[in-house]
Amino acid sequence: MWKYRRKLTTFFLALLTLISTLIFPIFSANKVTGTEIKIKPTSVLISQVSNSLNLEQQGKKYYDIGNFSEAAKIWQQAADAYGKDEKGKNRNLINKAKALQSLGLYTETCSQLLQVFNIVDLKCVQLKSSDQSIDDKIIENLESQPNSLNKVIGLRLLGETLQKFGQLELSQQLLGITEIAAQQYPDQQSAIFIGLGNIERAIGNRERDKLNYTSQIEFILSEQCNNEFNLHDENKIKNKIKCTNNEYIDIKSYYEAFGHYNKAKKDYNQAANNHTNSITGIQAELNQLSLLLDIQEWWNEQFNKSQRYQPYTWTELKDDLNNQIEYLWKSINYHLVKLPESPQIIRELVYAKINFAESLTRWRKNTQNDKLPQEQEIAQLLSTAIQNARTFKDQQAEALALTHLAKLYELQSQKENLTKKDRVDNLSQAKIFTEQALMLLNNLNFDNRQILYRNRHQLGRILRDSENIEGALISYAEAWNILQSLRADLVNSADNQFSFRQNVEPVYREFIDLLLQAEVKNIDFKKLNLVLINNITTVYSSQEEKTEKNIPFNIARLVMESLQLAELDNFLQDPCLPPIEKLVQIENIDEKAAVIYPILLKDRLEVLLFQKNKSPYHYSVIKDSPTDFNQTIEKFADLIYSQVEDGKLSALEQQNRDRNEKFNENKKELLKVSQQLYKWLIEPLKRKNHLNNVGVETLVFVLDRVFQNIPLAALHDGENYLIEDYNIAISVGQQLKDSKRLEPKNIEILAAGLSKEVSVQGNKFPELKDTKDELENIKNLKNKLRICQTASGDEKAALGMAGVALRSGANSTIASLWPVSAKGTTELMKKFYANLTNSDPEMTRAKALREAQISLMEQNGYQHPFYWAAFTLIGSWL
Repeated sequence: MWKYRRKLTTFFLALLTLISTLIFPIFSANKVTGTEIKIKPTSVLISQVSNSLNLEQQGKKYYDIGNFSEAAKIWQQAADAYGKDEKGKNRNLINKAKALQSLGLYTETCSQLLQVFNIVDLKCVQLKSSDQSIDDKIIENLESQPNSLNKVIGLRLLGETLQKFGQLELSQQLLGITEIAAQQYPDQQSAIFIGLGNIERAIGNRERDKLNYTSQIEFILSEQCNNEFNLHDENKIKNKIKCTNNEYIDIKSYYEAFGHYNKAKKDYNQAANNHTNSITGIQAELNQLSLLLDIQEWWNEQFNKSQRYQPYTWTELKDDLNNQIEYLWKSINYHLVKLPESPQIIRELVYAKINFAESLTRWRKNTQNDKLPQEQEIAQLLSTAIQNARTFKDQQAEALALTHLAKLYELQSQKENLTKKDRVDNLSQAKIFTEQALMLLNNLNFDNRQILYRNRHQLGRILRDSENIEGALISYAEAWNILQSLRADLVNSADNQFSFRQNVEPVYREFIDLLLQAEVKNIDFKKLNLVLINNITTVYSSQEEKTEKNIPFNIARLVMESLQLAELDNFLQDPCLPPIEKLVQIENIDEKAAVIYPILLKDRLEVLLFQKNKSPYHYSVIKDSPTDFNQTIEKFADLIYSQVEDGKLSALEQQNRDRNEKFNENKKELLKVSQQLYKWLIEPLKRKNHLNNVGVETLVFVLDRVFQNIPLAALHDGENYLIEDYNIAISVGQQLKDSKRLEPKNIEILAAGLSKEVSVQGNKFPELKDTKDELENIKNLKNKLRICQTASGDEKAALGMAGVALRSGANSTIASLWPVSAKGTTELMKKFYANLTNSDPEMTRAKALREAQISLMEQNGYQHPFYWAAFTLIGSWL
């Protein structure tokens, strides 16, 4: 027994010696250098790597089911777990950035990606500033970094994020670097081409929206110019085309816009061809399909505007677009059927099906064609997407598919020749699906307001069409409230800037429409849900105001004013003012003022009137065709803006008999149209004694967009111009900087004009001749007013003018809707400032301008409204 114990002891001692020999030299070697290094056992290292990989895969699982916030959190943990493994760490930080991007957190996405690329001396806010030196700095930095898969994916994400900020050129440069870096990663190239196509499309949208309808698009539509013009053949591009009246029309900007669309289509084609039978290839084709539908809808809008021109060109273009759309429909359908529903791509596949269904629904809505896909086919596509989303527990995808399925039923209910039962059934089904989608969206734990407001809007439409006005009002109120909370986010997203008219504006207008209908139908607002009474009307100062019958009027005016601010935000790409907190009723500032809101809705013109210590008044003008209003307003603008070139000199200065006769003929035609507008906007108010015999001296207009570029001073009652009877001012609504009258001894002037061409937000404003001379003539007069002069009378000029008024900090702004005679402007301004600085205690800004306009009107050679009606007072009229 002892013998065996000795052997066993010897064996253990030998084993201990062997272990000591293997381990101790390592420790000794580390100590020789003077630095003690802690070495983790191999099992610990393996465990650490295993933990990193597990976290990485766990983050992907959360991402695949649409739980992006949890995915971002787990991927950050994975990045931390990778420690000094820079490749693994950056891969997970890029994944985190992708999740943040999916949450709509673009600033956070940008910051995360700058960290990945070790760009520590730049902030994302600097990249939004359009500073070329900063752009050059980041490009140089990123080009110098070695190519890798992380660089390719990270740069593509950064480019996509900058596109959301509207930094299209910088985004394009980054994707250009990415394209070069991706040459050794072929599977990434299609995604890059899709990104490049998206940027070209966005640039095309931006350039297209600069086109002036009257001076460019309408001529393009007309047959007289079509001989030398081709709408879609880039081989026949010209900068100008000659019309039958020998006038050359500049169409370079048209081709610049649509040239970008052609480049986008090429990029999408390249992406699709690289991955013919893959989800990426399908996504490229879906983007191209969506682009073609955008182009189709835009051209449809242009031809609807032009009642004079319905030439062969539209038929030719429409057929061409429909053929391209039909080809893509069949190609996408074929590839979707062939693509296996594997777990690796199921999420992308679900969204592709939803995207496809949305495009097919748009196509059906815009086109009358027997070859179109049937509703049953689209519904089946969405039903499959819903089942896929439920299988993989992606609630956001399921909600999105349900929303589009509901919209399909909503469109079904609008078909002609439906029985009442079928219509009710379709609306009922649409309501069920929309409410299911809303339940899912409300359960998601991230900010999805940009989806929620659309669903609330959709539910409001469905309830309205179901004649549930109270329910519809509540849903519209919720949609409006969400939009108010999203104000800054909508401005910062380039996507929303281009979809404002389609997605955002209808919420406001339809809500106003419903409010005024509700008033007519005697809806009891006291019984409505708290979301309507307490959430919106908390802007009123007293509890009594919440229970008054005029609640719908007050809410309608508030919504109209918020629409104006949203339009300005969208135009300027920056919030003009902080959100509305408390309603300042501007009519209470001046008992001699009447505040008028003309609002153009889909089927009628609504006019609201507010006066101090009086109940609001409201009336409607209904025409057989809604286009009657737009056509009359456009004709009025066309007649006066057509005189810009001839009117830069007064009739006396011209000494040209032919031109004077032309001016006189124009004036006769102008009076006819201005009298029609007067009958719509002013006459009903006078007929009911709301303006005459009640001491009203000033008319303050809060104008809907379509009225913003016409001179209200030139409206005519058959005997007098409106300016001859009333002071006139324009307000952007309740945001009044200062309600006090000016003191003649404390007047300061801020006078400004364009002495050279400038570009603002991509819109060019040409040099205004004689500006220096005009400013010299008024430099010794002082008033805290801003004077600005626009270069054209389109909607963009009017929006820019209002934006200047709000952002300048001036209490009042005098703007000219078009460039007029330099001599006439000088005479008017001298008279205006002389009026302001006299000792008349009753003198106001509006009265000073009115008397100056009348003074100019009475001078020989300046009788035409062109010379005096352009001048508009914006802001405080006191």
